Amino acid sequence: MRHLGYVLAPFASFLVLAPALLALAAGVLVAGCNWYWFIGPFVEVIKVDQLTAEKLKTEIPVYDRDQLKGVRYKVVQPLEATSCKNLLWDPPPTEQDATDQLRFKARTMRANGMMNLSCFTKEGTSLYKNCWQSVTCNAIAIQVSP
Repeated sequence: MRHLGYVLAPFASFLVLAPALLALAAGVLVAGCNWYWFIGPFVEVIKVDQLTAEKLKTEIPVYDRDQLKGVRYKVVQPLEATSCKNLLWDPPPTEQDATDQLRFKARTMRANGMMNLSCFTKEGTSLYKNCWQSVTCNAIAIQVSP
């Protein structure tokens, strides 16, 4: 009768590596099921903290057509921003978040105002954007002369 060591000898190296292979397999499984954590939204989303958002509200106001009558301004560039709920635990998207992102973008272009602000209603799940929900806003960045 042969002893157990003789039978298990071909598998000895596998048994030594089994814990490491099990950990690797578990990691691949978790990463494979949750790959979207690493990808994020497919649209640009800028995280604007509360303090910066409050500061930008005063620096970059949103003008309507009546406020711009008789005011000299120059169009800088059209803007678009998306507030996206990418992960289940992310906060719901809001027009305010998208508008804060627009103001942030306008500041990077040296604009000091925005006009023609419009937001789309809250969208449901979008594979194109990789968002469970989203709100997209558009505006035109402008440079208002003093």
